[in-house]
Amino acid sequence: MNILPVRSGNPFVNSSNYITQKEKRNANDSNKNSYDYSSVAYPKNYYFNNLSFGACSYTPSELIKKIGEENFPNQEIVRRLSELEDNHDFSLYDVHRGYYGDILDCENLEEVKIFYPEFEDVVDAKDVDLSKLHKYHVLKKIANGEIEGIDIENLSFEILKKYYGGLHSPMDKDAYWGLSDKAMRKLTDLLKIKRFTTQYSNRLYTQSPEFRERLSVATKENWANPDSVFNTKEHREKMAQATAASWKKPEIKKRRTEGLQEYWDNNPERKEALTQMLIDMWADPDSVFNSEEFRNERSRIRREQWADPNSVYNSEEYKSTMKRVHEAHSLAFRRHPEIVEAMREVANDFPRLGILFAKEQKNEELTDEEKKYLARYYKMCESKCPGYKYIIGEEWHRILGEWRANEE
Repeated sequence: MNILPVRSGNPFVNSSNYITQKEKRNANDSNKNSYDYSSVAYPKNYYFNNLSFGACSYTPSELIKKIGEENFPNQEIVRRLSELEDNHDFSLYDVHRGYYGDILDCENLEEVKIFYPEFEDVVDAKDVDLSKLHKYHVLKKIANGEIEGIDIENLSFEILKKYYGGLHSPMDKDAYWGLSDKAMRKLTDLLKIKRFTTQYSNRLYTQSPEFRERLSVATKENWANPDSVFNTKEHREKMAQATAASWKKPEIKKRRTEGLQEYWDNNPERKEALTQMLIDMWADPDSVFNSEEFRNERSRIRREQWADPNSVYNSEEYKSTMKRVHEAHSLAFRRHPEIVEAMREVANDFPRLGILFAKEQKNEELTDEEKKYLARYYKMCESKCPGYKYIIGEEWHRILGEWRANEE
């Protein structure tokens, strides 16, 4: 059985983009594939593969080693992942759904066993001798009609459909008729339905669009809650340390850099939107970027980085890049002489500016009084020339874009 990824040209991937066996048969019978591939379930995995989510930050070959071949429910999934080599376009979730997707189209347990020999030993619930079970066993409750939504006739088949085909976690009570994970474990053990290993399920479920959606909603709610652990200094420091540690690994740094570059190249409108958002934030005097706490922290981090001889900030490549950035910044001001003139007029009332700017260039720490002095200067500049930061920021971005275009 070969993996057949079908791409619609849409920059999104749906797990159904793998043609199932039944769809292939239908396609052969009608000489066409009637499946609608235009639906969009969730954004293309590539961007996420190169960011955080531990399960997605590995190439297919790395993922096989991380999980362990013995922990896969079927070696066919291992083979399909191996064929993908280092292709990030399809995740473990996609490959699993591509292989076990036929279960959703089957009509009974016997048909499932025909297509999937690994389920040959699965016991049909209706064939279980109930007299040998404890009187409170969950299967007896189902047989007696005490559990709504399911009957013993189709129980084994429905569990396989939900667990292997629909990828519903056993902890999802809504999917399993309100039964607890403990009750489901009793059922699967009795019916000889093999459950995923922890190594496999952890990687699998975190890549599903449903999980990502729930995670996204929960994360946004946590960040919006001022009392959440997400907003504690300890959590931010822990996350910063973890991120810094991961970026020190050459293979991860290379993969993320290439992935992000490809994403921005393929989504120029999002790149432009993010750039504009950052320009607006820097121009907003009430933005966190312009808060004293942020500036102090940024200053501290810069001093540490400049003091480290092995830091990227001391590399020739970085120095060359920053030289171009400063040149673009200076040119942006020269293109707006009215702003320069207004700032010079304000500077006449601030004789210590030169000394403070020199200290900032050397990454020397400013005193609280010096910081307030600069804050007054910038506030006067904003009063004299409203929106000057926004104007210069846009011009600076435009200049860098012009330079890159000329180089290409």
